[in-house]
Amino acid sequence: MSITEITHRAWMLSVLMVVGAALFAIGSRVERGSTDVHGSEPASHVEGSETGENHAREDQEQSASASETGESERVLGLNLESTPMIVLAVAVSVALAALTWRLNTSLLLLATIAFAVAFGVLDLAELGHQTNESRTRLVVIAALLAVIHFAAAAIAEQRRRRI
Repeated sequence: MSITEITHRAWMLSVLMVVGAALFAIGSRVERGSTDVHGSEPASHVEGSETGENHAREDQEQSASASETGESERVLGLNLESTPMIVLAVAVSVALAALTWRLNTSLLLLATIAFAVAFGVLDLAELGHQTNESRTRLVVIAALLAVIHFAAAAIAEQRRRRI
């Protein structure tokens, strides 16, 4: 492998990791800023004389939905959507981008592969979740992140095999 090929792959891997970190931060911000529009229709749109019952039922469904999502966002007891976890994920991604740009060690590339694959799997889970919630912007972001993370893992593996 020539120096040009090594440099090109190092550049691509670093760019993918930084773009993935930025897109992850943007997606997290968009998700936090989005409001749940389910069940937010005014009472005038509810048919029948059971308006109070319908609102009570909607409130119960929203409470159940909120508690389910709170539990489903935890992996190994960690809330992956908390601010410290988001900052940590972005920092690790940027650090791996910088390190893989400068260094070409097998252990570092294996760590990058593990990080990228783990986040790719989480991106696919988020893709499914956002699809169920009908949040198109977040579906697109999660799909792009999955592609970016799996592409980064593939490039890191190509580099590792050439060491």
